[in-house]
Amino acid sequence: MVAGGLIDRCSEEDCQIRETPSQCDRVFVRRLALRGFYYNSISCLCDLIKSSPDDKTLRRMLDALMRQAGLELNPN
Repeated sequence: MVAGGLIDRCSEEDCQIRETPSQCDRVFVRRLALRGFYYNSISCLCDLIKSSPDDKTLRRMLDALMRQAGLELNPN
């Protein structure tokens, strides 16, 4: 198995992450993903899954987000 990644840093003004609420919920996950902050949105989503493990919609969101970010576990 091979993995790779890239971290792109930006100032708070450029990223405008302060404009988004820091509360971890589904809306926050979507806002982060739309801005390209995939790792932050995935982290938040994983926290939501831990707190509601029976919620299948959260797992579907994670699957879709991983595909969007190009981080699928099995791309076949």
